[in-house]
Amino acid sequence: MRLRFTVRARLLLACVLPLSLAMVSMLGVVICNYYRDLVRESELRLRAEVNEAGLRIDLANVTALTVPKTMALAQEAGLFGNRLVSLEFARRILEAFPEFTGAYFGYEPDGDGHDRTASQTGEVPSDAVSREGRFLPYWFRDREDPLRIRLSPLVNTESSYYYRGVKNRHEGKKEEEGVSLSGGISRLYRNSGNGAQGQRFTMVTEPYDYEGKYMVEHAVPLLRDGRFLGIAGVDKALNDIDDTLRKMHHHESGGFFLLSQRGRVIASTVDPSARARPIEDTRWLAVLEPAYLDTGKGTFQLAPDPRDGAETYFVSTRLATGDWKLVLVASREEILAGLSDTIKGAVGISAFVLTSVLGLAFLALRTVSRRIEDAARVAARVAAGDLGSRLEVADSDEIGDLLRAMEAMRQALADLIGRVKRSSEQLVALGDEITTAARHDESLAHEFGALTQQVAASVREISTTGDEMVRNVADVAGATAETAEVASAGRACLAETETAMRRMSERMSSVVERFAAIGEQAKGINRIMNAMTDIAVQTNLLSLNASIEAEKAGKQGAGFAVVASEIRRLADQSAVAALDVEAMVRDMQRAVAGGIQVLESFQEDMSTAGLSNVRRLADHFTAVLERIEPLVPGFGQVYEGMRAQSEGARQINDAMVALKDEAQVAAASSKHLSSMVVKLHTAVQELQAEISKFRL
Repeated sequence: MRLRFTVRARLLLACVLPLSLAMVSMLGVVICNYYRDLVRESELRLRAEVNEAGLRIDLANVTALTVPKTMALAQEAGLFGNRLVSLEFARRILEAFPEFTGAYFGYEPDGDGHDRTASQTGEVPSDAVSREGRFLPYWFRDREDPLRIRLSPLVNTESSYYYRGVKNRHEGKKEEEGVSLSGGISRLYRNSGNGAQGQRFTMVTEPYDYEGKYMVEHAVPLLRDGRFLGIAGVDKALNDIDDTLRKMHHHESGGFFLLSQRGRVIASTVDPSARARPIEDTRWLAVLEPAYLDTGKGTFQLAPDPRDGAETYFVSTRLATGDWKLVLVASREEILAGLSDTIKGAVGISAFVLTSVLGLAFLALRTVSRRIEDAARVAARVAAGDLGSRLEVADSDEIGDLLRAMEAMRQALADLIGRVKRSSEQLVALGDEITTAARHDESLAHEFGALTQQVAASVREISTTGDEMVRNVADVAGATAETAEVASAGRACLAETETAMRRMSERMSSVVERFAAIGEQAKGINRIMNAMTDIAVQTNLLSLNASIEAEKAGKQGAGFAVVASEIRRLADQSAVAALDVEAMVRDMQRAVAGGIQVLESFQEDMSTAGLSNVRRLADHFTAVLERIEPLVPGFGQVYEGMRAQSEGARQINDAMVALKDEAQVAAASSKHLSSMVVKLHTAVQELQAEISKFRL
């Protein structure tokens, strides 16, 4: 069963449904774009946070390295070897920078040539030199009282990064060569040989615990003419770096990892147990390794948290000073927490807007559909044939235009039905007239066919008579020739000549009678041709009348106009053929009259001379021969004339046969015209039956 969709349903499907889908799609696109923007913004914010924290830490490192650089430059500028001033200078540095936990110089063994003197004279405090007199002053803050500054000689110079590592790098060796570090460095570290031989560089050591202090050292080599003389450096405690990182972390979850150049965890607010350990010895290797190995501006990862598997952001940045890596850890759920509320709000607003649009659309469509239903009822009344009910329209919108157009259509249809009804009545009357004319044309065509048959029969008789006359004239011509031969043969054949003359006279009488009969028959043909001409004229008039009536009928009479034109053409051809036959008959009459005159003259001569003159014929045989000889060509002419007359009669017979065929065609056309009129009557009756269904 085929479903029936109302206009309201179609409009809902065609307009409201696509609009709803468009709004839902738009909402989806907006949410997707908002999600992408939020994720992008979150990524940028996380990058900004880690970069800001990295800059603050790097700034502290730069400050920490600037001080030992200044100390090294002072040594190289003339302070080297002046142990007392150098000792005081290091102490002043520590006092000036409370963030440092220690400041120191470390000379190479007898680097300034005063080791023995210093050990003997005691000019320099013993806590500033080794037992051999080597200048190794180390000022540091007391653990119990940070304001108290104490002095002791440097230790482990040949097994630590702050001295042996600096010296190794200066000499182009692997910096970890000979260095002992508790816990070791990461196996991922590959930047051991850095080609710094003979060049100035800085050293940030690995963090370690020294007498309960978690610290890192910043050391700079002392150089003179490219020769390594010792180091200048400061110590910086890392005990408070965790607090610093916590203050820079703005999220409830996660925290920071600070990685050293050699792959050890300097600080961790996420997992304190990982501090001072190589990253591969922690459970965070999978997420810290990409950040540690990165040589660019940082990494951005979304990976599972090793502790609970939750999706977590790991964002890193590189600190230029010391080549440290700072990794920010933040839960994805926390970062995107505001998205859910935003999406819910957007969905709620969109649902409200969509519901409002659907309600307004339904009300508008209901109003439109009601008016369309009114138009449908009007159209149904018109389809049922009720053209008398007027439709009043007051609205000026598109549906009002539709109703006004339907009212105009109803009025135009009513006028059209009235005109068609009157035209059908006229067609009925015209069809009756055409039927009468067609029947009259058909009877005339039958009469014309009968007359043509009579004319054809008469022409056939004339043709037969002409053939006999031709044969008789041929016989006369032969007799004349024989007479001439007999006359030329001699008088002895005179008796035979007399007999031949008698026979010739009899035959001439028969010829004269035949010619007279032909003349009478030709007159009868003329009368028949006149009658045929009159019939053709009447047929032409009738066909002209039928053409006029067909033109009045318009398109319905187009077929009758063609038939009437064909009948008029046949009538014209019949008249022309009759005139041709009449002219040929007149020619035949003149030829027959001429032949009769010649034969009568010949017969009169024969009768005048008579058989009584036969005897005198012998005396005048020569004169007779002279008269007969000229007659021989005359009989030849008569023979040719009779033969032409016979041929003309055959042509007349053919013309009459063709005329008979044309008459039959005219009769068939009249019959076809009658059948067309019958069909016209049937069509008009059907038209009237359909028109009767409409009520004006």
